[in-house]
Amino acid sequence: MKRLENFRVISYRLVSSDYHYSDERMKWRGKYYMPFLYEEYRKGTLQNVGIYKSEGLLLFTSSEVEKDSLMRDYVYIIKRREIYVGKKVVIDKEGGNKRHVYNTVIVKHRYYCYTGKYLRVYIPDT
Repeated sequence: MKRLENFRVISYRLVSSDYHYSDERMKWRGKYYMPFLYEEYRKGTLQNVGIYKSEGLLLFTSSEVEKDSLMRDYVYIIKRREIYVGKKVVIDKEGGNKRHVYNTVIVKHRYYCYTGKYLRVYIPDT
C-alpha cells in the first residue's frame, strides 16, 4: 500500500441521464454523476474546498470553511485525512479511528470508488 501525501478528492452524486445542470456531468459504468464537492489536501491536511454550483466551482480556503458553520453543516468536510492506495483498494482514514475501505478502479492515475449513489475520485498530485 502506498500513502498519498498530496491529493484531491472529488465527490459525485448520481443523477438522471437527462440532468444537464452544467458541463461537469460524467458517465461512469452506464450511469451519470455530477460533482458536488472538491477537496484538496497537502500532507494530509485540508487546504481548499470547492462546492460545485451552476455558476461553476466556488473555492474556499480551509480557514474560511473553519469560520463558516453553515458551510460545515452543508457538507461533511474532513480536516485531516490519510489515504492509502493499492491495486484494487483505497483506504480513507478520516482522523481518529474512522476509516473506510473502498474497492477501486484505477484509470489514468485516478482511483474511482463507487459507493451506492455516490462516486468518489481520488487524484494523487504528482
